[in-house]
Amino acid sequence: MNITFKKIETNDYQEISNMILSLYADDTDGEEMNLQKITKTFDFFAQNPKNGEIFVFRDAEIIVGYAILVFFWSNEFGGTKIYLDELFVAEGYRSHGVGRAFIEFLFADYFREMVGCELEVLPYNKRAVRFYESLGFIKSERSYFWKPAKS
Repeated sequence: MNITFKKIETNDYQEISNMILSLYADDTDGEEMNLQKITKTFDFFAQNPKNGEIFVFRDAEIIVGYAILVFFWSNEFGGTKIYLDELFVAEGYRSHGVGRAFIEFLFADYFREMVGCELEVLPYNKRAVRFYESLGFIKSERSYFWKPAKS
C-alpha cells in the first residue's frame, strides 16, 4: 500500500460523492445527505480555499477515502483551528493505517500555522474514539450544542 493525500479534483467528485453518501447512510442520527448538499460543498471549497479543503486518499489510482477540513479563527486559542468535518476510509482499507497516516500528514504539513484540530465523534462509535485518543486528541469537557437556522 502506498497511500497519498491530494486535494480533490473535479474528476474525483463522483467517487467522493458516493463515499459521502455511504458515510451518512451509516449515521442514522445525523442530517440527511443528498447530492445537492455535496455539490454545494464541492463548489464552496473550490471558490473559497481559505475556508477549508477536501483531501482524497489514494492507493495508486484507487480512491480509498477522503477528508473535509474547515479552517476557522479561534479567539480563545489565538489562531486558526482545523475542524475535521469528515474523515472516511473505505471498508477494505480500514485498520491499515490510512486514517493515522492522514492525521500525521496534517500535523506535519498543516499544523505549522494552525493552533489545533477539533472534531466530533458519535458517542457510540467506540472505534473512532479509541482511534482519535491514540493520536493524542483529548475529549473536551464542553457540551456541543446545535440550533438549526430554520426551526
